[in-house]
Amino acid sequence: MAFNHAPRNSVTFYTKFDDYTAGEMYHIKSFPKSRFIKGVQWHAIAFLGADWGEPGLRYSESEIANYLAECNKQNGVVTFDICIYRSGNLDISQKLFLKKINSKIKGH
Repeated sequence: MAFNHAPRNSVTFYTKFDDYTAGEMYHIKSFPKSRFIKGVQWHAIAFLGADWGEPGLRYSESEIANYLAECNKQNGVVTFDICIYRSGNLDISQKLFLKKINSKIKGH
């Protein structure tokens, strides 16, 4: 569980009752110094599109791959908000983008 205190410029501790930080950010500029902040798992979430739940891409592959690599070095967890249409389909550009990032990170 993570209590949310609205998006910030960095991932911050909010309450001792969180299992992980809500970590909502408008830009991917916050990096973990360690896995935990005051005993709470470091977690960030940012959107891939123009805004939350929007289609398209606002980051390059290298920006996301580098961000994930740096966060993973400290056992940080990252979630990306993507566009899911009413049909249940994902925005195709985001889906393909995440597949490429996955391959880069895993070295395939």
